[in-house]
Amino acid sequence: MSASGIDKDYKQLYESAITKVDQLQHELNLLKKMIFGIRQERFVPADKNQLSLDMPAESFAICNILDAKKITYVKVTKENASQNRDVRHNIPAHLRREDVVIEPDYIPEGSKHIGAAETEVLEYKPAEIYVVRYIRNKYLIPSADDTASKIIIGPLPTLPVAKSMMGPGLLAQLVVDKICDHLPIHRLQQRFERDGVKLPYSTLSDGFAKVAELSHLFIMHW
Repeated sequence: MSASGIDKDYKQLYESAITKVDQLQHELNLLKKMIFGIRQERFVPADKNQLSLDMPAESFAICNILDAKKITYVKVTKENASQNRDVRHNIPAHLRREDVVIEPDYIPEGSKHIGAAETEVLEYKPAEIYVVRYIRNKYLIPSADDTASKIIIGPLPTLPVAKSMMGPGLLAQLVVDKICDHLPIHRLQQRFERDGVKLPYSTLSDGFAKVAELSHLFIMHW
């Protein structure tokens, strides 16, 4: 076969491929319009100049309004809402109860007490920051020789962080607030300031770091 014949075959294949691509692109555009187009654009009238998709009508989902489920609405009145709703959740019995006795404004003479109506509400008392003073008494042991006199004093309890102004309870609360409640140090600092105690940021951060170090050592030796 001559070179001209080969070029002619390649040209025919190229033109055929271009035609096929145009056909597929046209079909794809029609399909997109039918699926994603607005309601007015989804209907494509038959045109003898347009290429057919050659797709059966059964392949498209048809919504039948008769098959739609019926939705009913029930109007909730105030009486029904009060019956279906729990008036009050059960308050745990282990909580400390503080009784507040309320008498009527005026009790006529001769009135007889027949009972009481009780209403329980949950209350909250903010955490208290207080000072523990370790007062260690000193004693002088008597001796015949004054130069040999000895002074004894009560031992200071072991603190989690040596030479720190933060006690065990405060350090534990610091760890809980930061780890469990995800509160940053500066938020805790602001909370203490609202309670009238100004703790430096370095004191709080160092205390947390020391407790973390002690926890790591405890786990290592446990």
